[in-house]
Amino acid sequence: ETVVLDVPRPAAWTPAIKALLADANIIYLLVQTSLPAAAGALAVAAAVSELSTRRRGPRCELVVQGAKGSNTHKTEIAELVGWPVAGFYRPERDLSTRIEVGAGPIGLSSGRYRRSKLAKVGLELAQRMAV
Repeated sequence: ETVVLDVPRPAAWTPAIKALLADANIIYLLVQTSLPAAAGALAVAAAVSELSTRRRGPRCELVVQGAKGSNTHKTEIAELVGWPVAGFYRPERDLSTRIEVGAGPIGLSSGRYRRSKLAKVGLELAQRMAV
């Protein structure tokens, strides 16, 4: 069974959110390559580590959104947070507009449908979870 959650910052986690995260097998945290985002990811990582009720907690990995050439930043964020990078994608200017109009992460380009970079990473992660 797979459940996808968009959770608030740890300070706003309800007991239900905490229970779901504590029982998760895999947690993917989306994070941008910026100092505030890294600080937020560090807070989430600390909060998740406190929740685990099992001997071994959930597998936790990062999905990093960064600009072209920001490999160093994704490595630094992974080292800071202590979670490996599961995926990386570049920002897409029109993604929020496509989502608002119901097109989601699949867009029309030159008369053909194409998946966004985020959708490609999402499919890769979903395939890994299915194995």
